[in-house]
Amino acid sequence: MNNLNAKETEAVLIGIVTDKNKIPEKNIVYIIKSEDKTYNKKGLTDEDGKFTLIVPKGKKYNVKVTKMGFEYDFTSQVPNVKGPLEIVQNYMMTFTMDFRRTYKLENIYFDPNKWDIKIESQPTLDSLANTFVTNPMFVAEIAGYTDNIGDDLDNLRLSQRRANAIRDYLLSKGVDPIRVYAKGYGENYPIASNETQEGRSKNRRTEVKVMFE
Repeated sequence: MNNLNAKETEAVLIGIVTDKNKIPEKNIVYIIKSEDKTYNKKGLTDEDGKFTLIVPKGKKYNVKVTKMGFEYDFTSQVPNVKGPLEIVQNYMMTFTMDFRRTYKLENIYFDPNKWDIKIESQPTLDSLANTFVTNPMFVAEIAGYTDNIGDDLDNLRLSQRRANAIRDYLLSKGVDPIRVYAKGYGENYPIASNETQEGRSKNRRTEVKVMFE
């Protein structure tokens, strides 16, 4: 592995992104952040689906890639690694994008207790709509979730209305109604503790559950 003039205290990190058929994914946004927040880098994969970085040794890193509004945890495919990846020497990692999973839809915004989609959400939703248009076999469920503040039934209704609003937006962009579903799960299936503000923020989310592609 080329050391790229890395110093003794540095390592070369190479990432390769492919689709499920092992075809390189070019121009994919990658984001790498150290757990101690001293290193933060963002860029695009090259023609070979690759990115190459020099990073400080001895730190733990979160590596993510994004495509069409979906965010993928790069380190999720590293064997025996759960959470941040510690880099102590030069390292090469590969990531296969497989749509048959559930993804958090980033940058979707609503006002508290409302279901009107805020204008800042449109770039992500336009990208998702384009995914449906350019992939005729793509079928997915829009899943809405809330935190546990308030009445259970009210939260369930709110999450359903928000999921419906996103589905309606996609339909307005030409997506076939039989290919996109909407379901609200309320405060069920939290991904973080509802005991903290940060945890509640994570639980208020919109996901795309890919059913067929």
